[in-house]
Amino acid sequence: MDEGNGDVWVNASTRSSESHAWKVPLKGRPQVAVTSGPGVFGATRSRTASAWVLTASTPDQMPRYEVRSGTH
Repeated sequence: MDEGNGDVWVNASTRSSESHAWKVPLKGRPQVAVTSGPGVFGATRSRTASAWVLTASTPDQMPRYEVRSGTH
C-alpha cells in the first residue's frame, strides 16, 4: 500500500497463464496496469513506497528482477 498516494498495488489477471501488477487507487481514479504483455509479472513495494521490485518471467526470457524507484 502506498499511503502517500492513496494506492494499493496488487498482482492480478483474468487469465490463469498470466499475472500482472496493477496500481489501484483507493479513491476516484481508474486503476493502472503497471505491466503488460505475455508472462507472469509482480511488484513488491518498499515500506516507504520510494522503491519497488518488478519480477518478470516471459515466454522468451528467464525470470528477472528489477529494482525501480518512484511510483511507476
